[in-house]
Amino acid sequence: MAQETAVKKEKKPMTKKTRNLIIMLVVLVLLAGATVAVVLLTQDNSGQSDQLTEQQISDMAKLTLVAEKEEDIASIKTTSANGSLEFYSQKDDEGNRTWTIKGAEDGKLNSSSIQSFVSTTLILMGTEVVEENPSEERMAEFGFNNPSASVLITKNDGSTITCEVGNASPDSASMYMMREGRNAIFLVDNATASLFSDKLEDYWDIPGNYVNVEQLLKFHVTRKDGDNLIIDLGDDEMLGYSNWVMSEPYYASLDSYQGNQFFSNLTMLAPLYLIDNKPEDLTQYGLDDPQMNLYMEDSDGQVFELNIGSSDGNGNVYVQAPGDPAVYAMLESSLTTLNDLDPFQLIARFTQIYNINVVDKIEATSADRSFEITMDHEKEMDENGEPKLDGKGKEILHENAKSDGKDLQEAGFRSFYQTLVGVSVDGKLEEGAVVEGDAEITFKFTINDGHVETIEYIPYGVKDYAVRKNGADTGLYIEKWRVQQLFEEYDKLMNGEYDK
Repeated sequence: MAQETAVKKEKKPMTKKTRNLIIMLVVLVLLAGATVAVVLLTQDNSGQSDQLTEQQISDMAKLTLVAEKEEDIASIKTTSANGSLEFYSQKDDEGNRTWTIKGAEDGKLNSSSIQSFVSTTLILMGTEVVEENPSEERMAEFGFNNPSASVLITKNDGSTITCEVGNASPDSASMYMMREGRNAIFLVDNATASLFSDKLEDYWDIPGNYVNVEQLLKFHVTRKDGDNLIIDLGDDEMLGYSNWVMSEPYYASLDSYQGNQFFSNLTMLAPLYLIDNKPEDLTQYGLDDPQMNLYMEDSDGQVFELNIGSSDGNGNVYVQAPGDPAVYAMLESSLTTLNDLDPFQLIARFTQIYNINVVDKIEATSADRSFEITMDHEKEMDENGEPKLDGKGKEILHENAKSDGKDLQEAGFRSFYQTLVGVSVDGKLEEGAVVEGDAEITFKFTINDGHVETIEYIPYGVKDYAVRKNGADTGLYIEKWRVQQLFEEYDKLMNGEYDK
């Protein structure tokens, strides 16, 4: 007979999840006043169950500072160098209990953070009993002559429980704590003990910038002093270069690359922490008359808006979200990109660039001549009579253009069109410049939805034209010869010089 070998399975160390379950069970046992063995209803990978003996329960009970039922508690008050917070519970009409903070009931409190604090406080355990029956001198050595924080738990029956936080342990991973009436010093992990030094801002929902800059619809900056910056998503089927349109301080399409680079920095624009949840006077924060308003909106409906006030002198600026009375701090450096921006660097320099597929007519007039081109867009069909699509999934269109009764060769016309719409500005007008007088040259592009885009060139000095689009001064100028040359290019088109 083969010899049987008994193999003893090695029991794996207790996991954090298992430990937490044991603590919960121990607390339940303590609350019930029972001293019985508890079998934990979880198993390790070997199939063995963790079992608590009476001795283990007794040992863990020695580490317990607080073990209370939430429904028995009226309030929890913390006091530290950061001030005092008083948590209390309320019941709704259905009897559900929720916790809030006294004096901040109408604020933007984070209910889950508050509930986590309450649950942790009412099941408060140490990791080690450092010393029992300490003398006054020993208590002072551990910091209890001048506690760094305290927590006062008031029960519904009026009785109270007080715990104090002393010094940090030598390795700074824990802090010493004592409970009034329990003559022992405990080590409590730092994450738990530090809760009793929390500030109101630790339970506040700071306004977040959740706008998706890749789906931005609007970016508006209005300033008390200085130029506004107004950028909106335009009609991407009409614009031939970028679907972003800046309307202030210039009226022009955005350069796609420069725009994307700029927008990528916008996520930094967000408050950091709470300054004052109920400000009585906004003057001290410069928010009675904000220096700037920032508004962002994306296609998912996310909106982020801030009023920006004065600097605190320490690298922060005071901000306030509309509809929220609280004052927050935001890094002043996060505004550097915005404040240092030259909007001219963001714009596409083209004055009249539109997608050829949406233009039905082009009209050009000057003091001594004019021309008109009409365009008919014909879909290219496949053998099944369905429109052919290009690599981007758009229908392939052919342009049947005509001018002065002459059919224009498509390839030549497309080449001319690129010259026509590719004309670019040379710079921005001087600050305070006034554009007066009538246009010397006007181009009109009739879009296939019926509206007309009008670009006017008004004499500005000897060599330049100021550019006006759809009746609005763009704040930009272009050298006259660039525009005048377009009439010469039209003559080349009519002479067949583009048909190559």
